[in-house]
Parts: sequence; structure tokens; C-alpha cells
Amino acid sequence: MRSDLHCAQIENALREAGTEGSQICQFCSIPRLILDPSGRARIINRAFITNWDIDPDRFINNPGYNVFRDPFLKDMGLKELFENATEGESVDLKLSEYSFPHVFTSGHGTPHSPQNLSVSILPIFNDGKLVAISAAYKCEVSVYDKLEEGIQLQEIAVCINSIGEFCHELNNPLLLISGNAQLILAKHDKIPPDFVKKVQKVLSGAEKMQIIIERFKQNTIEPCRNTGVIIKD
Repeated sequence: MRSDLHCAQIENALREAGTEGSQICQFCSIPRLILDPSGRARIINRAFITNWDIDPDRFINNPGYNVFRDPFLKDMGLKELFENATEGESVDLKLSEYSFPHVFTSGHGTPHSPQNLSVSILPIFNDGKLVAISAAYKCEVSVYDKLEEGIQLQEIAVCINSIGEFCHELNNPLLLISGNAQLILAKHDKIPPDFVKKVQKVLSGAEKMQIIIERFKQNTIEPCRNTGVIIKD
């Protein structure tokens, strides 16, 4: 999403920097925001919109986001940081438990909880004049997220290990059936032919069940071994 007003200079500068204007935003997986020198949002990408459920029209046009008016950021010395950027310096900013003001969200998606962010701020010049400021947002994993991930892994581990135990319990009687069927067939010359056929069917069925169990284990248990899930052998 972009604002046509004032974008021509910005896009020219982006092209000269080796990018293709607003397209760098649209196809980048990192949430990106392009501001004009006054701090007003001019271009945002799809990743940015998705990550915070942003309404592009509200964010760019009406009422329009301005970084210097962001209530969360106003006391963080942003003026000084952006002044450093205007002098050609890149600036890294750490934000704890941050979320964009609710007025700019679409309200259609699930409300996003505050995130810990690392923001890289870069100036964009055209003919030696500052025309825009690029901000790239990287979401950091919080302690809460790590704890929640750990709980999820534990729950998965319980399910996977239950599957493993089920397969083991099911496999044991099948081995017993297969072993006895093989012993009986070893004496096929002393057994009526019709009985031999029935035992062969029993053995074939048991072997098929063993193959199904092994495939099931390969498709459910083995893929989880390198994911951090603790699996009992």
C-alpha cells in the first residue's frame, strides 16, 4: 500500500539505491515501513499489514500514522534518533511489548499481542537530500512465547509418545501371531491343505499390519525427532 502524494521522490531514491520502489516492500518477508522526513507513513508492505492487521487506508491516508505522534514512542527520544538517521547514520531501536495504535488496525483479524521488536532505521537520500526513512521490523521471541512454545512441545511429546506406546503394544501380539503362524507352516506337510491356506492368510494379515504400523511410525514419530520434542525410544 502506498500514498501517491510525495511518493515519486521516494521511489526514485529507492531505485537509485538498487531497489524497485514500493515493490521492495510488497515482496519482502520482513515488515517494512517507509516514512517521509516528517515521520509520516508513505509506504508499507504486505508483511507489515499482516503482522499487525493494519488497515492500509487508515495507516497511510486517514488519519495517517506519524512516528513522532505514536503515543508509545513519543518519550523515547525518537527525534534525536531520527536526526541521527537524517545525517546518514543507521539506527537500531529496541522496542519492548510494542503494538501499533489500535486506530490503525482493520479489526478483522485476531488482535495482536504486544511484541518485542528490533527496528533498523535507514535514511534514503536523493541528490544529497533526505527524502525518506526506511524502518525494518524484526520480531523477537519473548520469554512468554518461549514458555508457550515449551508447553506446546511437551503436549506434542505426550501425544507422540502415546502413539509410540500404542504401536509397541499393538506390535507385540502381531509378532506372536506371525511367529506361531510361521511355526505351523514349517510343518505344512503334516497339516491339511485348506488349513495351511488359512494360516497363510493369518500370517499375511499380520505382516501387513506390521508394515502399516511401521509406516505410521515413520510418518508421525520420526519427523518429530529433530524438532525439540523429547521422544522415548
